[in-house]
Amino acid sequence: MPAAASLQQLAEESYRLGRTTVLGVLESQRALRDLMIEYLQALAEFQNALADLERSLVNRSTEGGAVCASGDAVARAPSS
Repeated sequence: MPAAASLQQLAEESYRLGRTTVLGVLESQRALRDLMIEYLQALAEFQNALADLERSLVNRSTEGGAVCASGDAVARAPSS
């Protein structure tokens, strides 16, 4: 994203110097905004997947089975 932000700043500077049109600036702003939206959507999907994983691990551990660090169920020895 830093590259997209730099391009957007470059487009604004080019406009100030009369080297490009306002359309170029608007297009670079739109591209940066679209990239930010995609990033935030991916971040939200990641957080949701992480929450699903955590719920799954909690459910597995409360069903009587132990769960190791990798998330795999571990068989317990019968109690005597």
